[in-house]
Amino acid sequence: MDTKSRHISGSAVDFKVDGLNGKELAKKVIDILGCGNYGIGLGVNFIHLDVFRDQFTIWNYGKVSDSWLPEIKLYYKNCKENSSFLRTPQSTPVSSPERNWSEAIRLNRILQQ
Repeated sequence: MDTKSRHISGSAVDFKVDGLNGKELAKKVIDILGCGNYGIGLGVNFIHLDVFRDQFTIWNYGKVSDSWLPEIKLYYKNCKENSSFLRTPQSTPVSSPERNWSEAIRLNRILQQ
């Protein structure tokens, strides 16, 4: 199936963690993933996470404060190379949807702790 949906292709997932807003959740994800090539769509009480991008990207997924994006960009800029959780070298082809979902499930378990 040819699709542009990152959810359908297995390289995106939406996360919601009780007690965290989208900004707090984005910071937790950055703490776990470190500096890498992924994207975060900020929602009020969730995030949309895309993996296997060319660079870090963040956007307003809907109804979040205008101050959240620059704050998260700065937080990312100051991140440390602390994980190779979802990073792949540029020369490596995108992984299979099964591997992507497995990694997304693992990240969700970490975030729920």
